[in-house]
Formats: sequence, structure tokens, C-alpha cells
Amino acid sequence: MLDGLPPADVPVVVLPWFLQSGWIVRENLPRALAHAYESVGEVPSFVIRPVLGGDPFLARMVADAVVERMRPGDALLLMAHGNRSSFGLPPEPELVLGRLLDVAAARFGERPEGTVACFDGEPSAADVVSGLGARRIAVLPYLMANGMHARESMPGSALGAALGCEFEVLPPIGVLLRRRLAGDVLPLPEVWRV
Repeated sequence: MLDGLPPADVPVVVLPWFLQSGWIVRENLPRALAHAYESVGEVPSFVIRPVLGGDPFLARMVADAVVERMRPGDALLLMAHGNRSSFGLPPEPELVLGRLLDVAAARFGERPEGTVACFDGEPSAADVVSGLGARRIAVLPYLMANGMHARESMPGSALGAALGCEFEVLPPIGVLLRRRLAGDVLPLPEVWRV
């Protein structure tokens, strides 16, 4: 058996702890797994399960934390990682956004406007924000941790001033999930090491 990997004589089930089913999950992960097993001459079949980001569980677990930071009339901008493949943006960000807007609609009595943008691809926040029509926009980083992209790639006050709106950047969705799973009982660091 290859150190740290399951035996190759049965199908290997892979649970990708990713938010989007993009290039890494569709192309790079299967190739990297096969390469790891090829180095010892054994290549099993792989069953790659859906990513965490598409599971309704994710939106349910973070919905209250997102909506409690919004006010009636706010819009919600979900900032996702761009995608390098020809598949375009995976469906998971839109699925989560729709579920979060449903919760906000139940809370506020009307469905807020919302959209998805990419912090390193198209469409950008600048491309989509003017179409929202809201003065205040809650920005949800569709990221697992409070790393470089969460700190440096979210729309800020300069873009808000140029577009005539105010951005309220929330903690990344992975941080909100971690807090919810921990029950907000323990003091948690802002950076989630994964």
C-alpha cells in the first residue's frame, strides 16, 4: 500500500473539500491521484463525490450568519474564485446564492437582489454591481478561509465610491461554516488553517 493512500484494489472514494467543481476538481485532482498511484504501479478506479459547495447543507449552515449582517434593501454579492477551464463558472456559487436569497426573502418579506462575481475572472464585481441597484451591498467571499484572496481581492471602498455604493465584506463562507459547526462556543481565530 502507498503510504497515506487507500489500497488500490477497491474503488477509492474521494470527498473533495472544495466549494466549486472547477478545473482543480474536474481535471487536476483525478490526474494527481492517478499519478500518485502510478508511482507504485497500482491505479484504482476513483469515485469523486460532489464538492461541498453544491450541498444544500452549506447554505443552510451559514444562512443566518449571512442574513443577520444584511438590512432590508441590501443586495448580496457572492465573490467566487474564477475558473481556468473551458467549462465556465461552476454552478455551485449560483446555487448557494439562490438559497441565501431565499432565506433573506423570508426574513425581509421580499427577495433581495443578488449576483455572483469573480475576484480573478469574469464577471468582475465592477461588471455586475451597477446592475444590482442597491446602495449597500453585502459581499460574501466564496472561500474556505480568510487568506490572501479574502483579505486582498474583495471589492473595497475605492470601487464602492466609483460605483456609488458601499460594500460590507462578510467573513468567508468557510469561516462562517466553521463557526456554525463549532456552535460559536469557542473563541476562534480569524484564519482557518486547512
